[in-house]
Amino acid sequence: TVAYGGTSSCGVCADNKYSDAGASSCTACATDKGYANTGTTAASHAGVASCTTTCKGAQYVATAGAGCVTVGTGYYGEGGTVAQNAILARVQCPENYRTGAAAAGISGCLAKCGAGTMVASANAACSTPNNTTYGASWYTAEHNVNYGSTSKSLSKV
Repeated sequence: TVAYGGTSSCGVCADNKYSDAGASSCTACATDKGYANTGTTAASHAGVASCTTTCKGAQYVATAGAGCVTVGTGYYGEGGTVAQNAILARVQCPENYRTGAAAAGISGCLAKCGAGTMVASANAACSTPNNTTYGASWYTAEHNVNYGSTSKSLSKV
Protein backbone atom coordinates (compact mmCIF):
# COMPACT_ATOMS: atom_id res chain seq x y z
CA THR A 1 0.00 0.00 0.00
CA VAL A 2 1.26 3.44 -0.87
CA ALA A 3 0.22 6.36 1.36
CA TYR A 4 -1.23 9.52 -0.17
CA GLY A 5 1.61 11.58 -1.52
CA GLY A 6 4.02 8.61 -1.35
CA THR A 7 5.77 6.86 -4.19
CA SER A 8 6.03 3.29 -5.27
CA SER A 9 8.31 1.52 -7.65
CA CYS A 10 7.43 -1.69 -9.39
CA GLY A 11 9.90 -3.79 -11.25
CA VAL A 12 9.81 -6.73 -13.60
CA CYS A 13 10.75 -10.09 -12.11
CA ALA A 14 14.17 -11.46 -13.00
CA ASP A 15 14.58 -14.30 -15.47
CA ASN A 16 13.12 -17.63 -14.26
CA LYS A 17 10.75 -15.87 -11.84
CA TYR A 18 7.11 -14.88 -12.09
CA SER A 19 4.59 -12.79 -10.20
CA ASP A 20 0.84 -13.14 -9.85
CA ALA A 21 -1.34 -10.03 -10.14
CA GLY A 22 -1.15 -8.00 -6.94
CA ALA A 23 1.75 -9.99 -5.50
CA SER A 24 4.45 -8.12 -3.62
CA SER A 25 7.27 -10.48 -4.60
CA CYS A 26 8.43 -12.82 -7.33
CA THR A 27 8.31 -16.62 -7.18
CA ALA A 28 10.88 -18.91 -8.81
CA CYS A 29 9.97 -21.10 -11.79
CA ALA A 30 10.66 -24.82 -11.27
CA THR A 31 14.03 -24.64 -13.03
CA ASP A 32 15.00 -28.03 -11.58
CA LYS A 33 12.21 -29.48 -13.75
CA GLY A 34 13.25 -27.46 -16.83
CA TYR A 35 10.79 -24.54 -16.55
CA ALA A 36 12.04 -21.04 -17.35
CA ASN A 37 11.01 -17.61 -18.56
CA THR A 38 12.87 -14.55 -19.83
CA GLY A 39 12.02 -11.06 -20.96
CA THR A 40 12.01 -7.44 -19.92
CA THR A 41 8.24 -6.86 -19.77
CA ALA A 42 5.80 -7.69 -17.00
CA ALA A 43 3.86 -9.87 -19.46
CA SER A 44 6.95 -12.10 -19.81
CA HIS A 45 6.71 -12.93 -16.10
CA ALA A 46 2.93 -12.78 -15.55
CA GLY A 47 1.87 -15.77 -13.49
CA VAL A 48 3.10 -19.34 -13.27
CA ALA A 49 1.97 -19.94 -16.87
CA SER A 50 4.86 -17.73 -18.01
CA CYS A 51 7.25 -20.49 -16.89
CA THR A 52 7.48 -23.02 -19.72
CA THR A 53 9.50 -26.03 -20.80
CA THR A 54 9.76 -27.82 -24.13
CA CYS A 55 9.44 -31.60 -24.28
CA LYS A 56 10.96 -33.54 -27.16
CA GLY A 57 8.97 -36.01 -29.23
CA ALA A 58 8.10 -39.18 -27.25
CA GLN A 59 7.91 -37.12 -24.03
CA TYR A 60 5.00 -35.76 -21.98
CA VAL A 61 4.21 -34.01 -18.68
CA ALA A 62 1.88 -36.13 -16.54
CA THR A 63 1.03 -33.59 -13.84
CA ALA A 64 1.29 -29.81 -13.70
CA GLY A 65 4.74 -28.75 -12.56
CA ALA A 66 6.38 -32.10 -13.30
CA GLY A 67 9.22 -32.40 -15.78
CA CYS A 68 9.20 -34.05 -19.21
CA VAL A 69 9.36 -37.86 -19.13
CA THR A 70 9.29 -40.59 -21.79
CA VAL A 71 5.78 -41.66 -22.82
CA GLY A 72 6.53 -45.38 -22.44
CA THR A 73 5.91 -48.49 -24.52
CA GLY A 74 2.65 -48.44 -26.45
CA TYR A 75 2.26 -44.65 -26.31
CA TYR A 76 3.26 -41.66 -28.39
CA GLY A 77 3.77 -37.99 -27.63
CA GLU A 78 4.50 -35.29 -30.13
CA GLY A 79 6.31 -33.09 -27.62
CA GLY A 80 5.91 -29.33 -27.49
CA THR A 81 6.00 -26.38 -25.14
CA VAL A 82 4.01 -26.59 -21.92
CA ALA A 83 3.38 -24.13 -19.09
CA GLN A 84 4.35 -25.05 -15.54
CA ASN A 85 0.67 -25.12 -14.50
CA ALA A 86 -0.42 -27.44 -17.32
CA ILE A 87 0.07 -30.98 -18.62
CA LEU A 88 1.24 -32.26 -21.98
CA ALA A 89 -0.65 -35.45 -22.77
CA ARG A 90 0.56 -38.75 -24.10
CA VAL A 91 -1.67 -40.85 -26.36
CA GLN A 92 -2.03 -44.62 -26.34
CA CYS A 93 -1.15 -46.20 -29.66
CA PRO A 94 -4.02 -47.83 -31.55
CA GLU A 95 -4.95 -51.39 -30.61
CA ASN A 96 -2.61 -53.95 -32.21
CA TYR A 97 0.14 -51.30 -32.53
CA ARG A 98 1.38 -51.11 -28.93
CA THR A 99 4.53 -53.23 -29.01
CA GLY A 100 7.07 -50.60 -29.99
CA ALA A 101 9.14 -48.31 -27.82
CA ALA A 102 7.96 -44.80 -26.97
CA ALA A 103 7.08 -43.00 -30.20
CA ALA A 104 7.16 -39.34 -31.24
CA GLY A 105 4.00 -39.66 -33.35
CA ILE A 106 1.29 -42.15 -34.28
CA SER A 107 3.32 -43.41 -37.25
CA GLY A 108 5.94 -44.63 -34.74
CA CYS A 109 3.46 -47.06 -33.15
CA LEU A 110 4.39 -50.65 -34.03
CA ALA A 111 2.57 -53.90 -34.63
CA LYS A 112 4.68 -57.03 -34.19
CA CYS A 113 3.55 -59.60 -36.74
CA GLY A 114 4.46 -63.19 -36.04
CA ALA A 115 5.89 -65.51 -38.65
CA GLY A 116 3.27 -66.35 -41.24
CA THR A 117 1.23 -63.18 -40.61
CA MET A 118 1.18 -59.75 -42.20
CA VAL A 119 -0.57 -56.38 -42.26
CA ALA A 120 -2.33 -56.42 -45.62
CA SER A 121 -3.90 -52.95 -45.46
CA ALA A 122 -2.81 -49.81 -43.59
CA ASN A 123 -3.80 -49.73 -39.90
CA ALA A 124 -5.12 -53.31 -39.92
CA ALA A 125 -4.07 -56.00 -37.45
CA CYS A 126 -1.58 -58.74 -38.31
CA SER A 127 -3.36 -61.66 -39.94
CA THR A 128 -2.68 -64.72 -42.04
CA PRO A 129 -2.27 -63.79 -45.73
CA ASN A 130 -5.23 -64.55 -47.97
CA ASN A 131 -4.24 -67.52 -50.15
CA THR A 132 -6.56 -66.27 -52.91
CA THR A 133 -4.59 -63.03 -53.15
CA TYR A 134 -1.08 -64.19 -52.30
CA GLY A 135 -1.14 -67.90 -53.09
CA ALA A 136 -0.34 -70.75 -50.73
CA SER A 137 3.40 -70.65 -51.46
CA TRP A 138 4.10 -67.28 -49.78
CA TYR A 139 5.57 -66.88 -46.29
CA THR A 140 6.40 -63.98 -43.98
CA ALA A 141 9.03 -63.95 -41.25
CA GLU A 142 8.38 -62.20 -37.92
CA HIS A 143 8.48 -58.45 -38.52
CA ASN A 144 7.31 -55.05 -37.26
CA VAL A 145 4.94 -52.72 -39.11
CA ASN A 146 4.48 -49.00 -38.37
CA TYR A 147 0.94 -47.66 -37.98
CA GLY A 148 -0.24 -46.41 -41.37
CA SER A 149 1.92 -48.90 -43.29
CA THR A 150 1.60 -52.43 -44.59
CA SER A 151 3.93 -55.42 -44.46
CA LYS A 152 6.63 -54.87 -47.06
CA SER A 153 7.72 -58.27 -48.22
CA LEU A 154 6.55 -61.80 -48.60
CA SER A 155 8.97 -64.62 -49.33
CA LYS A 156 8.32 -67.31 -51.88
CA VAL A 157 8.56 -70.73 -50.25
